[in-house]
Amino acid sequence: MSKAGRLSAQGLSDKAVWQLVREAARGAGIEGWERFSEHSLRAGLAPAAGEAGADLAQVMRQTPHRSAEVALGYLRPADLWRNNPTQGIWAAGKPGEADRA
Repeated sequence: MSKAGRLSAQGLSDKAVWQLVREAARGAGIEGWERFSEHSLRAGLAPAAGEAGADLAQVMRQTPHRSAEVALGYLRPADLWRNNPTQGIWAAGKPGEADRA
C-alpha cells in the first residue's frame, strides 16, 4: 500500500514491515517494543505453529526458512516433548522397577 493509501502489486519492503511491527508492539504497550523487528514475526510464528501441530515443512513454507537445521532451532522448544519416547517409558513405570520387585 502506498503512502497515499493505494494498493500496489508490490509486497511490503523490509523497512515497512519493521516499522509496522514496532508500531504495533509500542501500541500494545509491550515493554522493549523498540527491539521488535520483522524477524520477531518469523521467530514467533515458528514455535506457535509447532505448538499448534504444524510440521517442519509447513513452517518452512510459511517463514520461508531454506535450511531445515535453522527452522528446527525455532521449532525445537515447542516440539521438545511432543512424541517424546521417554514419556512412554515413564508412563509405563520406571525402567528396571519390575526387576527390583
